[in-house]
Amino acid sequence: MCSNVNILAVDIGGTSVKMGVVSDGRVLENTSIRNVFKGKSDQLMDGIKDICQDYITRYNIKKVGIGCPGDICEGKVLLATNLGWVDFDLYNAFKEVFPFLEISVDNDGHAAALAEMHYGNLKDIKNGIFVTIGRGIGGAIIVNNKILYGNYQKGGKIGHMTIHYNGRKCNCGRKGCFETYGSVLGLIKSVKEENMKLTDEEKVNVEKLSGMQIVQYKNENKKYIGWGEHLEDLRVRTSISGRNFAAVYHGHEGRNVFTHYFKRLGLRSLQLHIYAEGATIHYAGALPVSYPLSKRLAFSCADKLHTRIHDISLRTLQLCMHDHYEDCPWREQALYAMDSRNQMLCGYYTFEEYDFAKASLRLMGKSLREDGLLELTSPGKVTVDIPSFSAVYLLQSAEYLKYSNDLPFIEEMLPVYRVICDKFIARIDETGLLPRYIEHDSWNFYEWQKGLSGSMPEKNTNKVYDAPLCAFVAVALRAMGEICRKAKLYDDEKKYLCEYEKLCNATDKAFWQESKGCYATTLENGTLSHYCQLTQALFHYAHIGSDERRGSL
Repeated sequence: MCSNVNILAVDIGGTSVKMGVVSDGRVLENTSIRNVFKGKSDQLMDGIKDICQDYITRYNIKKVGIGCPGDICEGKVLLATNLGWVDFDLYNAFKEVFPFLEISVDNDGHAAALAEMHYGNLKDIKNGIFVTIGRGIGGAIIVNNKILYGNYQKGGKIGHMTIHYNGRKCNCGRKGCFETYGSVLGLIKSVKEENMKLTDEEKVNVEKLSGMQIVQYKNENKKYIGWGEHLEDLRVRTSISGRNFAAVYHGHEGRNVFTHYFKRLGLRSLQLHIYAEGATIHYAGALPVSYPLSKRLAFSCADKLHTRIHDISLRTLQLCMHDHYEDCPWREQALYAMDSRNQMLCGYYTFEEYDFAKASLRLMGKSLREDGLLELTSPGKVTVDIPSFSAVYLLQSAEYLKYSNDLPFIEEMLPVYRVICDKFIARIDETGLLPRYIEHDSWNFYEWQKGLSGSMPEKNTNKVYDAPLCAFVAVALRAMGEICRKAKLYDDEKKYLCEYEKLCNATDKAFWQESKGCYATTLENGTLSHYCQLTQALFHYAHIGSDERRGSL
């Protein structure tokens, strides 16, 4: 943690009140509550003081910055129309509760502009204009690296400039203000007014207007629409690596509205390709949907690159949380045991969140097959399966128990764990090893590199043994032993740990190559082949071999 000064930040908005701790332009921790203080400014401090006090205590805070919409002068809210506040002394309201704090109060648009000037897009800009758009419209004017406040600090408040003479009535009492047309509420109202011009058949619920497209058709009822989410050869393609992102939309003549709620898009940008005689797009967009997370790891360091890597990693992890953990925001968007294990571990650390991991583990457990393996992508079914991933499922279940202490859930899933482990044990042959799976859908995959990226079964193949598979199953048996111990099933603990030790001993003996001083990956017809870091790492993790051998790797 850097030794920067921690500051309490409070952002009072029309919909919510956000509070958090910032340091050198970074948000260390934050929370948001619904703004129930409209017209009730006297209740503000009672509603937020406990959260503020928690941050003040834990982060040793001495200063607070407060942003609030409306006309602000010397810490007093003269008028905040969207909040229903008049002559509210915001500065003294805070000072009475926290007399030891150094307090600064400013208009929220001015405060946001200051942040951009110090840490954002206006950092190296001497003169500029800053605009905020939400329930209202605010802003600031920067001249010679300073905010132009003007009389009564009204400088830059463009939301109440008149743009339509005798137009819509504004909360401020005037008519035709920019805010009544250009804010989020203003835009929604405009769309509603436009919607009223449609026929009854064409009317739609505009409150839900966040869908994929709104298209006007002429003299035809079918359009071929492709969408690009991903750059390929520096262009947005609808067909990439055998995946075709396209659909047929059947509409009626006139204006159509369509929202595809069951289509997930993983994208930074969206490009539509429409194959038709003609179409007018009135709107196209995507609904952002994120799993609600109440906690985030506070992280900051002097190296801004590392900080940025952390922020991007955290954001990517959250983008992989919808119905279940997804291997990536784009491509498969699927729940894999191996991938989700890493996601769960990071989630425990960064979010202290266990319900999502629990739901994903339960979903995978419900895909158990008769052969003791899990479907590769729960809850769906695909034409291939990776046996080692089912072994990882035991490990991630033991890790979930370790971090959550949720023994009742683990006891609920024990029948699934038993089937997986017992089926693995039953496959161990006279060599004490698990042979490579040769069933029709088995993909013996371990890692994306030559010799480890797997092979599909072939007819009349020799019996082949893979060190990674044996190591993964050994780890699974050890994890099952730990689960049984915590569930006080001591006979089962002894059984599975005994099988673990026998498999470790056989694997150590079979794959050690004395002349190379390391373990081989593959054993076929008595011949060892392929040597890689993954195999050595897996043997280390599984505690296969003596301490001396593992130490020499």
